[in-house]
Amino acid sequence: MSAAASILMSVFDEVEYGLVVLDREFQAQFINRAFHQMWALPALFDGTSYNFADIVEHGRRTGAYMTGPASVEDYVRQRPEVQVQSVAGRRPVDDV
Repeated sequence: MSAAASILMSVFDEVEYGLVVLDREFQAQFINRAFHQMWALPALFDGTSYNFADIVEHGRRTGAYMTGPASVEDYVRQRPEVQVQSVAGRRPVDDV
């Protein structure tokens, strides 16, 4: 990690609201301390990282989302397509 990236991650970790940075494959590259605390998401120390589906499923299991498993699974399955359409300029992500 470059010095600039390290500084930026340190700043993000001090922000008081939850922040998750995902890569194009929806793998978490960074999750700040506030997000871990707010969502009671355990930190991973084994070199692995959460993906988008893991984070959403954790939220469902802990009651953060008042919806059933099928709704969460549908949402997670649709997100990559929505994101690709948004990046391509076809549809804003907020329209979903």
